[in-house]
Amino acid sequence: MRRRPTRTQARGGGIGVADLGADHVVAGHKRPGRPDSPGIIAETRAYIDDFEDCVARTASTEELYRAMLELHPDRVNPGALWGSARSVKG
Repeated sequence: MRRRPTRTQARGGGIGVADLGADHVVAGHKRPGRPDSPGIIAETRAYIDDFEDCVARTASTEELYRAMLELHPDRVNPGALWGSARSVKG
C-alpha cells in the first residue's frame, strides 16, 4: 500500500493562510451561521491532526470512523469522514 505524505510533509513549508494575519477567512464548506474567522483554520488543523492520530491507532475503517466521531461528534457531513476512513483503511 502506498503511503500518503503527512499534512506537514505535503505542506512543504512556505507561507500558509494562517501566516497572512487575515481578519476573515471564508470557508468553502461550513455549517451555516458559523463566523468567517481565522479560528476556523486552527479547528481544521486540529481535525486533520486528530484524523492522522486515529489512523495510526485504529485497525479498520469502522474503528477510525468511530474514533473520529467520538472526538468530533458535531462535525458536519459524517459521510465525508466515512469516505476518508475508507480511503485510508480500505
